[in-house]
Amino acid sequence: MYIKSHTKKTFEDYTSIFAIFIIFASLTYQIALCFTNTHVFGVSKGAVVLVEFVLIISGFCLFAKKMDEGFLLFLVFLLINALFLSLFKGQFNPKDVRDFLIPVLMLWLGFNYNKKVEVDKIVKYCAYLVIGVGLFEAAFSTQYQSLFNIAHYHRAIGLIAENYNDYREDGLSLNGLRYGGRNFLSFLGNHRISSVFLETVSMGNFGVVIACWGLAKDKKEVKDICFILGLGLVIALLADSRFGLTMIIGLAFLRFVLSINVLRISSYFFPLLIITITLCIYEFSYVTFTDDFKGRLGFTGYNLAHFSIIEYLGLSGVPKYYGDSGYSNGIINYGLIFCILAWTALCRLKPTSPQGIRYASLITIFIGAILAISGSSIFAMKVTVLMWFLIGVTLQKESAQ
Repeated sequence: MYIKSHTKKTFEDYTSIFAIFIIFASLTYQIALCFTNTHVFGVSKGAVVLVEFVLIISGFCLFAKKMDEGFLLFLVFLLINALFLSLFKGQFNPKDVRDFLIPVLMLWLGFNYNKKVEVDKIVKYCAYLVIGVGLFEAAFSTQYQSLFNIAHYHRAIGLIAENYNDYREDGLSLNGLRYGGRNFLSFLGNHRISSVFLETVSMGNFGVVIACWGLAKDKKEVKDICFILGLGLVIALLADSRFGLTMIIGLAFLRFVLSINVLRISSYFFPLLIITITLCIYEFSYVTFTDDFKGRLGFTGYNLAHFSIIEYLGLSGVPKYYGDSGYSNGIINYGLIFCILAWTALCRLKPTSPQGIRYASLITIFIGAILAISGSSIFAMKVTVLMWFLIGVTLQKESAQ
């Protein structure tokens, strides 16, 4: 008689299954909602919020069963800071808490991951999914737009104005075309690929996340470095992401030129370097805002040079949004003290392998750079879930990376 054996699943097995689920769910929930809005029924911004809420809260139900003191302490500090600042602002914005719940959850899930599915496989499968959908979008643009009318979806959830179709007749996202032609892969025309992300900024940033995992590997693993780095480059190229490609090339240079210790120390002070650059651009060459690297850096420098003490402390009662200036938005929303402590906590994470140290350092530098030219993309769930999970995996005491 054949008797089927049952192996009892451990808590780490359940958290690991959920980790893989939330990684792929975060990549696909936007395009799934877009398909629903296009063919089934209209969705709203509330639907996006609900999906994210269910995913995050489901994860924290697991977290509640095995709380880690360090993560719990940060959550308490986050909540106290948000509630304290809300007393002066006259309102409580749940997004100020939500933006940091995702890093805490995914770091914790990564830390408790059982590695029964190799981490490299997860990274590669995520990249394959993004590239596969992206190539379908590039080769069959008409069919892609008929399946996923991104313009209507973004209008439904309030990302673009109602009169969008007055000047654009296609179903692509607002940044889905590069007027004047693409910077890279010109044979694709003006079309910038957005794949499952539905917008090109997130796709370019995701390419950096993938590339960093390849760059973090030991120099002896040449094939893995080249392959995973290549996946990241393909993703950034399809999106025609100038920032993404610039970051990948710059991070590759830093990874192979700097020693691992210098690389890690650099991550602590990189925001100071970026802020100094923004202030110099503002002081010596900034006249008015232009939608390019120099204009965004100068705009950030302008904001930081004109903030009052009240604004630096995050106590301003006047709600403001500073567009593509992440440093400005972070200080206004959380206060400079919280920002410094949160950055220090990030840099003081202790990966247990050289690959982990390199990956965490490269990602930290990437975050420091993107905050100068983008307002909130570093908090996008569809991009950062995998990023924070990978850092969490490297914190395990016995790293197999």
